[in-house]
Amino acid sequence: LHIIPIWVFDFFPSQDGVSHIYNAHVLKEYHKHENYIIRDVWQLNLTIFPNWISHISLTGMLYIFPPIIAEKILLTLMIMSIPISFLYFLHAIHKEKSWVFCWLGFIFSYNYLLYMGFYNFTISISFFFLSFGYWWRHKDGMGVNNLIAFYSLLLLTYLSHIVSFGLVLLAISVCHIYLCGCRVISRIRHHRSIRCLFRDLRPLVQIAGYMLPIYFVLSLIHI
Repeated sequence: LHIIPIWVFDFFPSQDGVSHIYNAHVLKEYHKHENYIIRDVWQLNLTIFPNWISHISLTGMLYIFPPIIAEKILLTLMIMSIPISFLYFLHAIHKEKSWVFCWLGFIFSYNYLLYMGFYNFTISISFFFLSFGYWWRHKDGMGVNNLIAFYSLLLLTYLSHIVSFGLVLLAISVCHIYLCGCRVISRIRHHRSIRCLFRDLRPLVQIAGYMLPIYFVLSLIHI
């Protein structure tokens, strides 16, 4: 029911959506011999930077579908993924009450920025909740396989939008510091030993070990 408006009407009324379709079409046609004028005007930049997700997705779909249908498929995936990722996030944070609040994800699927045509940011909303939820679920035992999956989700968030990438790093860091701080304060109140205090601070060292490389990447982007 939530995606019916996308397919009932001929066009989705967004401001910048047509620009995304056009950029994807340019990427698709860029290397064709007869389009040499495009290569004289534009230089293809294949470095890894934010806002790539929508361009790559649309370019791939344009090989199969016409532009309007490709956009509708992308919009369908974006609108569906927000409540699904929000449910995953709630299930990781508070499993018992996740089904009570999961309907909120449907409210924010059709948001102002979506109508502005900020497709990459809309995509990044889902990756924000998936990254945050995955970290919360595995924060107490982040093994090698978990780190690979966690870094992959962060990479997808980064390739979607830099704002959501920065926000998810900030949210994870603040939550972890808060949780460790609460444990330390509890130990102090109960007059526990210094060894116990150092044991509670160990998670801070662990998260610093696997989050510092991500912050280094963020600092390079800023520079």
